[in-house]
Amino acid sequence: NEYLQTVVSKHDDFILKRGKSYALTENNLYISAQNVYSTTVEGQFDNEPYTLELGKSKDFSVGNLTCKVVLTSIAYMDNEASFSKSCYDKSKQPKF
Repeated sequence: NEYLQTVVSKHDDFILKRGKSYALTENNLYISAQNVYSTTVEGQFDNEPYTLELGKSKDFSVGNLTCKVVLTSIAYMDNEASFSKSCYDKSKQPKF
């Protein structure tokens, strides 16, 4: 579990340019941007195609960690999009 904590950072903001990819986990899970439109981004997420609207998110899990990637802004003219990744440890969450 300590290894997972270091491999998957808790919070990360990043910018994806069209035609580029970003490693969400160390050499394991990637997200890419193939097309950047005014309100959506299309690409690959964990080897699957996705279309994400501004403010929407994709969820994924790594071990005990539950993570979310949110499309936070789009610079359409610059062909780039900003994302925010956050993770939390499921085993340390309060039970209701």
